[in-house]
Amino acid sequence: MSYVHPAWVEHQRKRWMRPDADRYWRHDRERYFKPGVLDGNSAFERSRADARDVEYERAFDDELPALRHDHAALRHAFAEVKAALLARKAGFDPNQPRVPAGNPDGGQWTDAGGGGGSRGSGDSDSTEFSSARQVKPGSSDNVEKPSIGHNQGPPLDLPPRLPDKPPASAQELNAFLKAAAQWIARARKVSGPVGVFLGVLDALSWLDTDRPFIDAYLDEPKSLEELQRAVSEPKAGYHIHHIIEQTSAEQDGFSRELIDGVENRVRISALKHWKITAWYATKNDDFGGLSPRDYLRGKSWDERKKVGYDVLVRFEVLKP
Repeated sequence: MSYVHPAWVEHQRKRWMRPDADRYWRHDRERYFKPGVLDGNSAFERSRADARDVEYERAFDDELPALRHDHAALRHAFAEVKAALLARKAGFDPNQPRVPAGNPDGGQWTDAGGGGGSRGSGDSDSTEFSSARQVKPGSSDNVEKPSIGHNQGPPLDLPPRLPDKPPASAQELNAFLKAAAQWIARARKVSGPVGVFLGVLDALSWLDTDRPFIDAYLDEPKSLEELQRAVSEPKAGYHIHHIIEQTSAEQDGFSRELIDGVENRVRISALKHWKITAWYATKNDDFGGLSPRDYLRGKSWDERKKVGYDVLVRFEVLKP
């Protein structure tokens, strides 16, 4: 009898035998076979195992979307709980006045007088805040304990709401990245519970590719030399910034060689780059009611450079 390779036999078995062949066998089939025929190595038992595997995979595939949905819902619920605990610990006061819109610090908490100063102004009024803890006379807790913001302005505001799915547009994504980065930066200044919020961000799987934008925003100010050297090392979350705005400088007749020179380019946070660009386009009393961009039209290279350095210091990119 000619030799038949076992692999060919197995191939033919899978080709011609139904994966659910055991459904067509009698329930008392064991009584018609010799002992050992229906053990785990027989073709019949292998077909039964294949059928169970197919059925299991089919059931798992049907259940997988629901499992993923439940997992995402639990992650979001966990993030919401952490955020709520974070806000409670921070002493959040929704009635605290904010810096008016249009100001570079717009939306941030300001002092109780409602002025335009930022939270880090250090004024004596800024140490008073409306969410001071109430204590009963004669209580052992009669000495008020300092809370977040006690020494550096109003209490820490509520962190931004965490989307349970990726924002639908680039504008919404950028708005969330800015809000998250700015809140973390403010929390660090007042020794807030930053670790909790960062942990929640880590749980957002859709944020993995955009997390560098937040991390870059949190960089400490660097020297001019450090910022210039970094230009040669592109990195996610950063942009190359021209200290002297390139478009207006070119319109005023400055050469591209000068505009793109090593001394005029620095690598900075992309989020701060966008803030600086908006600052240049916003009317400012320091420039006679003009936007810095309009004010600098026709000005010398040195005057443009001074404004460029000042704005980098203002947005905590460059060391003073």
